[in-house]
Amino acid sequence: MKIEIKKLIKKVLGKILKIEIFSKTTQNIKTITKWIKTLPKSLDVGILFGGDRLNCITHFVVAKIFWKIVGIVTIAREGENKSGIPTIIAIYVKKEWRRKGIGTKLFHQTIEYMIKEKMVPIEITVFTTPVSKIIDALDDNKKKFIIVKVPVKHKKLRQIIEEEIFKLYKTV
Repeated sequence: MKIEIKKLIKKVLGKILKIEIFSKTTQNIKTITKWIKTLPKSLDVGILFGGDRLNCITHFVVAKIFWKIVGIVTIAREGENKSGIPTIIAIYVKKEWRRKGIGTKLFHQTIEYMIKEKMVPIEITVFTTPVSKIIDALDDNKKKFIIVKVPVKHKKLRQIIEEEIFKLYKTV
């Protein structure tokens, strides 16, 4: 019964979920900033949207349900700190909408868009296991464009994480 309800929810979400891609404009920044202010004050939100992170963003990929933003992916065409490597800066889905496939759909459409627009290779810093799983679910033709970074300062822990990521992606 529980599985059938989950399938029904995903099916309905598939019909009402709309993914839109916007370039950075003053109006879009105002809209996104207003939405960010509705998010809970947390370390995640601070890391993803704090400081000057919005300054390097060139595109927003937004998930909407009934005209309300429920998730976002932000892209920096020139990379963070003008590295020259197109970068996905943030992936965020509102808590009440998580685990329904929205983040996966957002991410996959973002990757497709970036490949189509020749924003490759695509760099992404992975902070969470769900994002690792979303990347892992990509087909190999898309995975080959992704550079995964892990933000760990402790040398031994970083080595362990990098070895695990290597195991995960060595088939690519």
